[in-house]
Amino acid sequence: NGAAFTADSAWYNNFNAGATNIFAQKGSGTTRQFFEINLNAQTATTYAIPANAFTYVTATNTYAATGGLLSIGTYDMTNRKISGSFTGVTAGAITITNGSFANLPYK
Repeated sequence: NGAAFTADSAWYNNFNAGATNIFAQKGSGTTRQFFEINLNAQTATTYAIPANAFTYVTATNTYAATGGLLSIGTYDMTNRKISGSFTGVTAGAITITNGSFANLPYK
């Protein structure tokens, strides 16, 4: 919604075989903001949202995606790094533009 979000920490993991979970967190307590992106694959490609879950969470609200795109440009299983970009709209009319992440580590 026009406000920049720069994460204090970000990472990805594979909780389930064949899936990818991407996380980014900023702040704590009442200033906490959190992005969670759940993919049903481990491939560098473009994914439709909400078919692949995307959620933005604040200390007081949770906003699930109602539409958007997530593009994974690099999915490096050998060095355990992932990079990509995303846009979307959530329930509650939060608009996300120019989202990006580069070389997130596996955690």
